[in-house]
Amino acid sequence: MIDIVLGTAFGDEGKGQCVHSLATSDSLVIRFSGGHQCGHTAVTEQGLRHIFSQFGAGTFRGAATYLSEYCTVFPTAFFNEFEALQSLNIEFPDFYLHPLAMVTTPYDLAFNRALSMITGHGTCGVGFGTTLQRNEDFYHLYVNDLLNPYMTDTKMSMIRRYYDEKVRSLNISSRITYENELETAMNQWNESLSFFSGFVKVKKLSDIEHRFEHYIFEGSQGILLDQHFGFFPHVTRSNTTSINALEMIRKSPVLSKEVISTYYVSRCYQTRHGNGPFPDTETVELVNLHTESNHENDWQGIFRIARLDFGLLQHALNCDIIQNDMGRKILIVTCLDQLKESELFMQEFHQSRIEQLFDEVHFKDRPDWE
Repeated sequence: MIDIVLGTAFGDEGKGQCVHSLATSDSLVIRFSGGHQCGHTAVTEQGLRHIFSQFGAGTFRGAATYLSEYCTVFPTAFFNEFEALQSLNIEFPDFYLHPLAMVTTPYDLAFNRALSMITGHGTCGVGFGTTLQRNEDFYHLYVNDLLNPYMTDTKMSMIRRYYDEKVRSLNISSRITYENELETAMNQWNESLSFFSGFVKVKKLSDIEHRFEHYIFEGSQGILLDQHFGFFPHVTRSNTTSINALEMIRKSPVLSKEVISTYYVSRCYQTRHGNGPFPDTETVELVNLHTESNHENDWQGIFRIARLDFGLLQHALNCDIIQNDMGRKILIVTCLDQLKESELFMQEFHQSRIEQLFDEVHFKDRPDWE
C-alpha cells in the first residue's frame, strides 16, 4: 500500500499530522522532495509534539525514514533534531539515506542568509536553495562522499573557495552577515558530522523496500511553491507535486505493484509564510491558535492568513492531477477548529464543487486528529 501526502498551497497545511495519522511501525516514510527546510508538525494523543525536519513525520509511530536522492540533508540540523526527539524519550526507528542525497554545509547556510538580505525572495534561511544551486554548478557534496574523510575534506575546501568567489559580489552588509553566520554554523559542524555519519544508514531504496508493508511519500512545502508551478522567484527549488514520488514508484518492481492513494492537504483558510504573491481575499478571524507552529522570524517574515481562495485551490489540485492519474484521490481539509465562521466556510466549500474531484473528502481539526 502506498500513500502520497501533498500540500495544496504555500506549505503549512497539515502534512505532518496527516503522515503521522497514516503511519504504523510497518511503514517507511519516504521524503521525495525538499529537505531540511521542512517543518512538519505532529502531535500524539499523549500530547507529544515535534516539528519534523529531517526525520519523517511518522517517527512517533515507529515508522522508518528514507531520504531520497531528491532531498537535501544538513548534518547539523539532523543532530539538533535528534537531541530534541531524544528529550521526548522516544525509540528511534531506522533512518536511511540515498547515497546521492545532497549535503548542505555551513557555507550554503551562511550564503543563503547573506543573499536573502539583497533579493528578498522569501527563504527559510537554512541553505536549501543555495545547496541546489551549488550542485547545479557542479560543486557536489553527496552523502556518499561523507563515507570517505579525504573526499569530505577536499570537497569542503573546494566549496569554501566557491563561496569565497561569490561573496565578493555582495555588498558590505551582506558580507558581514556571511562571515558571522558562517562562524556560528561552523561551531557545531564537525561534531554533527561525526554523529550523523555514525547514526544513518546509506542505502538505495531498492535495498530496503522489501522490508516494509506500507509506504508513505511525505511531500514538502505546497504545490503553489513548486519550482515549475509556483510564482517564480518566490518558489522552492524542488518539485512539490507527486512527480518525484511517481517516478520512484514506476522504477521499482516492488512499489509499482502497490495500490496508490494520494492525500491532498489544505487548511480551511489561506496561509503563506514568506514573501511572494498572496490572494487578495478577505481576512478571517481565527481562534485556538495556541498550537500554531508558524510565527514571524528573521528570514521568512510574517505569517499571512486570509479567506481560502477556492479557485487557487482548484488550480493547485489540477497542477498535480494532470500528472497523477493513479489510484484514489482524497482531500483533507484541516484546522476547522481555528475558523470562527466554519459554517460559512462549509457552504462556500460545497458551492465550489471541488469535492467532485475526489473519491473522499475529510474535514479535520488541528492538531491531534487521527
